Amino acid sequence: MRRGFTLIELIVVIAIIAVLIGLLLPSVCKVREAAARMACQNNLKQIGLAIHNYHDAHKHFPPGAIPNKELPPDQRLSWHVSMLPFVEQQTTYDKLDHTAAWDAPKNAAVEKESPSHLIRPFCCPSFWGRGIDYPFTNYPGIAGIGIDATTLPLDAPGVGFLGYDRVLKVEKIKDGSANTIAVIETAHEPGRVIRGGPGTTRGIDLTNEPLFGEGRSFGGLHKKDKSFGGKTPLGANVLMVDGSVRMSQVHIDPFVLGALVTIAGSEEVPTEW
Repeated sequence: MRRGFTLIELIVVIAIIAVLIGLLLPSVCKVREAAARMACQNNLKQIGLAIHNYHDAHKHFPPGAIPNKELPPDQRLSWHVSMLPFVEQQTTYDKLDHTAAWDAPKNAAVEKESPSHLIRPFCCPSFWGRGIDYPFTNYPGIAGIGIDATTLPLDAPGVGFLGYDRVLKVEKIKDGSANTIAVIETAHEPGRVIRGGPGTTRGIDLTNEPLFGEGRSFGGLHKKDKSFGGKTPLGANVLMVDGSVRMSQVHIDPFVLGALVTIAGSEEVPTEW
């Protein structure tokens, strides 16, 4: 006659299963976080390649918003729209009216009907499922130092890679393309993919410390597990003008970050930052 489980045996089995789940779950989370971080880095590499293909086609890098003298920058289409033909989204690019505001009826309709085409590769997988109901991006272009950096002329101190009406050629990046940041990931106020303005192009306020982390202007997407004490932010993935992708440190020196977001400051930048 087959004997069933006693209550004590059942409790032991449940306890063993609970322990196994407790041991496996952190590993699964780490793998998922690492996969999301790698996917995010791959997105930035695609954007970097697109930026250089744009330069090859137009002999300059894209301005921070599609030029339109009739509209303020935050009403124009964003520089991300300029990247669409170079990330295999030519059809979506062609549907948009480049002479109209981002929320003009035709452009609003394209945004509504093509969310998946617009969001890849402009969104970090770690940020999916946050309840945002429009195609958004976690990758704003960097205009330089200061909240008004997007409007600076090309020869101004503190000028960076992208500006609303700036036409930048690679030879103007005197600090070197490997030492100049083009794009930084962020979880702070992610902008609509098609809309120009601070959601997609922004300057860096070096006095607003800490620079990276939850609720800060940049970073807050990727974290690392500690043995005790939960999770801590890793910093932010950054796309350099040469197309390489690096992970910034959480506590990056503001002077170093300032040097990295300008194109011609002639500063000395350490190898590790």
